[in-house]
Parts: sequence; structure tokens; C-alpha cells
Amino acid sequence: MNAGAKYIVEVTPEERAAGQLAQDSAKRAYSAMNTLGFVILRGCFAPDLVTEMHAEYLAQYGHLDVAGMEELSRNPSPVIEVGKGRFEIVMKLVGAFDMRAYANGLLLRFLIPLMGQDLRLSGVSAVAAYPGADRQRMHRDAAQLFPDYQVGPNLPTYAVNVSVPLIDVDAAIGPTGIWPASHRLNDDKLPPEQDLLTVPFLKGDAILIDYRTLHAGLPNRSQTVRPILYMVYARNWFFDDGNHPQRSPLNMPLETFRALPDTLKPLLMRAYSQIVRAKELNATQG
Repeated sequence: MNAGAKYIVEVTPEERAAGQLAQDSAKRAYSAMNTLGFVILRGCFAPDLVTEMHAEYLAQYGHLDVAGMEELSRNPSPVIEVGKGRFEIVMKLVGAFDMRAYANGLLLRFLIPLMGQDLRLSGVSAVAAYPGADRQRMHRDAAQLFPDYQVGPNLPTYAVNVSVPLIDVDAAIGPTGIWPASHRLNDDKLPPEQDLLTVPFLKGDAILIDYRTLHAGLPNRSQTVRPILYMVYARNWFFDDGNHPQRSPLNMPLETFRALPDTLKPLLMRAYSQIVRAKELNATQG
């Protein structure tokens, strides 16, 4: 499928400075989300900020090889193994992983019309794919809602996974492959494998994927570790109960949360409530 004009929306420096897409850009981006189930906001984040994020990632986990990450994942820690050579990390939200990332003004202004003024941040993590990491299976971030009634594909957007590559990700390093328009399919109807769309990710991109859209992390055939930041936003009534419910979705010191502006705290209250829930599940289920 070659529809670059439909799913890549270039964010200009002026739009980034203003914290808002121009009307025509926003219209094209909403159209892509509705019809394709994803959009790439190219240049949503300032390159200097993403460089800072990458440096913070390296400071926290860059010293670990695959064996070190596997060892962490076998013990209670923010790291879990999600495939051969692929690890999901609940990043500590310090340094550049601050409100400039999860409360990016342009990003939130785009998401609010999709999911409401009271949308919530469900979690912040990173996925590191090491050299040799396998391709993931085709999957949605959550199954279609109300499967008995087969109305899920027709529902408006209720959760979006926002990917922010911390480095340029070419075909060898392994971006995320996406099946366009698969958010409009019931769970029992899968698209053909050949419909898989791959496109290089650039540092500064924000790749917004509807929670229902089928996708797969592609293999890492390079010698470079591929870290991508993931931020999940959802309508205030949607809780992700299927993906690692016993793991805290946010790693933010309480004093950091308390120091946030009062206007920002509601965005994170969902994630904090899930932290408490995860602790209770761990206590009762062991």
C-alpha cells in the first residue's frame, strides 16, 4: 500500500512552537486515524528533546545487554520480556521523560477531540528491541469491545498508543508494521499478511495507533538497540485490563506527581489508580 500522503502529516516548526496543528494538517490527521487507524505526526517532538530522551534511556538501561535485561525481567522489576530480544520497560519519569513528553501540548490538543477533554494517560513505557529480536505476531493492543454484538469496529476511538522513536528506525532496525484499516475488522477476520505496511520512523515522529489496529514490531536485523517510547491515552471510562494488569503502568515518584501543576494532575490520575490496583493484585495473587 502506498498512501504516504494519507498517513504521514508533516508537523512544521511553527506548528510545534504553537503547540497545535494547522487546520488542514489536523483534518488530514483525523482522516487518517478514522480510515486507516493510525497516523504519523512527523516532527511532533523537537529533535533536541528526543536526543535528551535517548540520553536518559541510555542512562537508565543503556549499560545492559540482552543477558542483563533477561536477568532483570526474571525478577520483580520494571522490565518484562515480550519476545526474543524484546523488552518492555516502565521507564522512570525523570530527566527528559517529563511533562514535555507525556503532556506534549500539540499531541494533547490533537487527542482531545478524538477522546474527550477528560482523556487519561494509561501508562508510559519503552520497548527496546535488541539486535536479533524476532518479529512480533500480528496483534491489537486490546480486543474489540462488545464482540457478541460485533459493534467494536464501528465505535469511535477510545484508546491510542503513541510511539515516539528515540532514534531513526529504518527497515533493518525494525519499525512497527501496521495493517491499515484493520481497526474496522472484527477479531475473527484478519487482513492478509501482504497488506502489512512498513515505513521508516524518524526521531521526533509521533506514531498514533488506534488500540484496535493490528500491528507487529518488526525484527531487528541491525547491530543497533531500538528504543521506542510508548504512551497510552484513553477515554476516561476505558481501562486496559488485559496487558500486564499486575504491573504498575507508571514509574513516577510521588513527590514528582505532587509537584505537577494542578491542571495536569487529572491526566495522570488513571495511571496512579492502576498502580494501586497492581499492588493489590500482586498481594492477592502472589
